[in-house]
Amino acid sequence: MRLLQDILLRWGILLILFLVPSSILYSILLKGTFYGLFLSLDSIGYAPINLFPSIRIENELLTLIPACIALSAYYLFFILSLTSGGAPFRRLLALILSGIILLFFGNLARLVLLAYILLEFGIPFFEQLHLLIWGIGSTIYVVMVWFFLAWHFRIKKIPIYSDFVKVYRSSWRKIS
Repeated sequence: MRLLQDILLRWGILLILFLVPSSILYSILLKGTFYGLFLSLDSIGYAPINLFPSIRIENELLTLIPACIALSAYYLFFILSLTSGGAPFRRLLALILSGIILLFFGNLARLVLLAYILLEFGIPFFEQLHLLIWGIGSTIYVVMVWFFLAWHFRIKKIPIYSDFVKVYRSSWRKIS
């Protein structure tokens, strides 16, 4: 019974997370990402002008659109984390909080790098690098963060699969 409670709790949290309007999560992450980017650009010598949700530097206007916030990366991380059993809830919570921090600062570093590329090398190089980082790099980064944190927090289960195997084995014993 404890096994089923653990699975229902984790999957219930995941369901609730997906029921929260993404606009709420987006607005929370937008402010942090915007001001993090603004302060980072200011600290490396640019003179950004705050036009929330845009930043003007010299003749360029950098506007943070929903894709810049990488909300889908957070959702992917939550799915990987909450569908992986085999850890006490506190350890799972520490994994999730660590992951949110790593994703936030990884995304911020990505935005600072892309802003630097745009300002120093121009639009053509920016567009090529942006498509590469956005299309491939972001997903790889999320999975690498999850693998690292799963190793660090000693999570030995495979997302989704391990839960289904547990439920199947548990129900099979009751039928026999």
